Amino acid sequence: MTEEIKRESNKLTQEFLSAFKDIETFIVDLARTKTHDDYITFSRALTYVFKFKLNYAISKPYIYNFLKTCADIRNILSHNNDFVVPSEEVVKNIKIIAAELNHPVLIKDIATKGSDLLVCGPNSNIRNVVEKMAEKGLSHVPILVNNKVVGIFSNTSFFQKYHESKNLVVEDDMRVLDFEDISSSHKHLSEEFIFVSNDTKVEDIIGVFSKKRGEKRVACIFVTTTGDSFGDLLGIVTETDLLKIADM
Repeated sequence: MTEEIKRESNKLTQEFLSAFKDIETFIVDLARTKTHDDYITFSRALTYVFKFKLNYAISKPYIYNFLKTCADIRNILSHNNDFVVPSEEVVKNIKIIAAELNHPVLIKDIATKGSDLLVCGPNSNIRNVVEKMAEKGLSHVPILVNNKVVGIFSNTSFFQKYHESKNLVVEDDMRVLDFEDISSSHKHLSEEFIFVSNDTKVEDIIGVFSKKRGEKRVACIFVTTTGDSFGDLLGIVTETDLLKIADM
């Protein structure tokens, strides 16, 4: 082995071990917060985090399997540094995973905001709101007063209205207020809505869209300045927005 090749091999090995150490520390600490064990091996911690989906990245089977292989490589390197050398592709991928764990995707990175965000007010014309919803392919539109969410107009609003009155006639001059009782904010038969702040980690909300038996379905997440209904609206996250992560 020439000196140049040896230096490159050592560089790849050290970069691999450094990234793996960061990942190991993160995963073991995460597992220990749930298991309360004083000591837990990386292999057991990795399986625990994967099984119970404690982290969005680790919950992906291909990342889980990749890290199991990396653990084998680390074990070999710890006994015989010259026996195996991580490839550039392996080092690149493990560094990406380490960065993702230490700098996770935040809600603000995937939320629909700005000009792409459709909102309405209590006095907005129903026809206009519905046409814009159809144009943008949206199912939920927040109702704002002074930039604060006071309700939600959605596809289920018509069903809600019919359920309550047993009759439904939609006139051209009807307003959002005619379909949504703003005083009973976010009241829906089968849906609910939650509030989070801009800096909430995506992995912390990844499971909220999964409806369990007997529970209401979370239709969307409101991102506000304070993380609750008292803050100004900054954006909205729906289940579809989670697909943006794949392009990051």
